[in-house]
Amino acid sequence: MSSNRAERPPLVPWPRSLTVRLTLLYTLTTLVILLFAVSGLYWGLLKSLQRDDNQFLKDKIQVLRQILAAPAQNTDALHEEVDWEGGTGKHKHYYVRILEPGGTVFRITPGMAALHIPGRVFPNPGPPEGFPGPAKRWCQDAARCYWLQSAWAGPHATPYRLELLLDASSDDALLTDYRHTLLLVLFTGTLFAASVGMAATRRGLRPLKNVIQTAHATSAGQLGQRIGPAGWPLELADLGTAFDTMLERLQSSFDRISRFSTDLAHELRTPINNLMGELEVALSHPRSPEEYRQTLESGLEECQRLASMIDRLLFLARADGPLPPLDKKLLDARAESEAVCEYFEALAEEKSITLAIEGNASLWAESVLFRRALGNLVSNALQYTPAGGHVAVALVCDEAGQTLVQVADTGIGLAETERATAFRRFYRSEAARHLYPQGTGLGLAIVQSIMTLHGGHVTLEGSMGVGTLATLNFPAPG
Repeated sequence: MSSNRAERPPLVPWPRSLTVRLTLLYTLTTLVILLFAVSGLYWGLLKSLQRDDNQFLKDKIQVLRQILAAPAQNTDALHEEVDWEGGTGKHKHYYVRILEPGGTVFRITPGMAALHIPGRVFPNPGPPEGFPGPAKRWCQDAARCYWLQSAWAGPHATPYRLELLLDASSDDALLTDYRHTLLLVLFTGTLFAASVGMAATRRGLRPLKNVIQTAHATSAGQLGQRIGPAGWPLELADLGTAFDTMLERLQSSFDRISRFSTDLAHELRTPINNLMGELEVALSHPRSPEEYRQTLESGLEECQRLASMIDRLLFLARADGPLPPLDKKLLDARAESEAVCEYFEALAEEKSITLAIEGNASLWAESVLFRRALGNLVSNALQYTPAGGHVAVALVCDEAGQTLVQVADTGIGLAETERATAFRRFYRSEAARHLYPQGTGLGLAIVQSIMTLHGGHVTLEGSMGVGTLATLNFPAPG
């Protein structure tokens, strides 16, 4: 049974459009902010009204206590406070009921008795000299609610019980209107945020259209297109740079493939034409067995040249693609170099060229590839060095732990302008073509690929008519 769980699809499918996604996120963020804002405003108004109502009732209790505590009660003041102000308030209606110690009504605001508010619903009056706690909210029905408060007033021996009733209808109406206003603001703000978010997102993603247009316009014959990240947002500038870099790599690859195809056709045409010409001449009229033998031997040489070229091209093609890790080992560079030089001793003796090895070193590399790279350098040095010349292989280990394998010759040399192009596939200088026409121009390209696989590099130095110094730089083991 597999331990991998199948991924569940999201409950709400996420839109595929990036513009819609960003707009939804922006709108949702704005909605949350507005919700917190309107909730805070509503809560602040609610608490403010509650504080005002509580303070209003406390102020009335203080006034009534002063009137009732006087040695000679001010009847006019009591009448104004209980009978007139309570029932004729312009904004808030409040009622006062003053009860004697026995529970008999001493004074009551006109109209309060018609409300039928029982005394049991009022909160506890608290201590005689202190102020009671917060007022109590009590609703008679769904349409009318009141703030209730009670307290003691008058002489200590026979205190009066004060029962105050404040109509909360105006506050409720204000809060209802405020809620409607906040909901309208919330709805309008959300729509506005969605509109602005859609416009801003489309404008912000406008540079992506340039990428799409450039991608549509890009083809094998139109690789010079560039989008140019200048003026882009910082978040998209890297995308523009990466896209242009990719186009540059593609253009470089296409150019290299184009040159490669042209050079390949040219290099293959020469041996094939030679082979066809020799066969046509041989078949033009009867020949002797010896002449046929010479024709076949010449054709075999051309076939061997083609086979060698194809083998090298296959190696370069594999080197350009993904390869398995190299089987690197710590090699004795001296022993490996001696094996390579021993293979070329016969060619060196034939051309009367001195071939020597200097120094000792170790390097971290794959033996087969190292021998091939060094063999290509030694072969080039022997082919392009005249008789009586000298070819030396030097092994050096520098202070950084890198191993340098140098091949120096006293051959035709290398012009400074050719150092960069010498590693190009099928490239051969005029002097090289004249001295060794059988060459393919792939040896140095293979050496460069081998060094790249090892994480190192190869360099060329020298001047025309003096000689060439080729250096393989192998990194330290790590």
